Amino acid sequence: DDDVRSAAATAFAAQGPVAAKHVRDIAKLTTDNEKKRGVRCAAALALGSLGQASQPHLECLQDLLRQGDPKLRRAAAQAYGRLPKGVVGAQDVEMLETMSRRDAMDDVRAAAKASLAALR
Repeated sequence: DDDVRSAAATAFAAQGPVAAKHVRDIAKLTTDNEKKRGVRCAAALALGSLGQASQPHLECLQDLLRQGDPKLRRAAAQAYGRLPKGVVGAQDVEMLETMSRRDAMDDVRAAAKASLAALR
């Protein structure tokens, strides 16, 4: 059920690093295999809350930043701002910088700027 998957991802986000043992399953929910946008957004935000455990799965957030759907891009940008500085790589920062200047949507640009500020 879509609502259950979304609620589970949100619950994992609330638990933060304690839920790190589920990071692989949460990362899977961000992919194109998951058809519900709300589930994908909740999973992205959960990844942002899992700290160091999320590092091997940052490509999932990068993929969301490239999506046509602005809600997915915004969720990914917000997730980066929740991660510790040492987890986020130079390529991720570069993508956020580009997004903060060039994204067509104001709220996505604002989310990217806020995450960049949190990472500095």
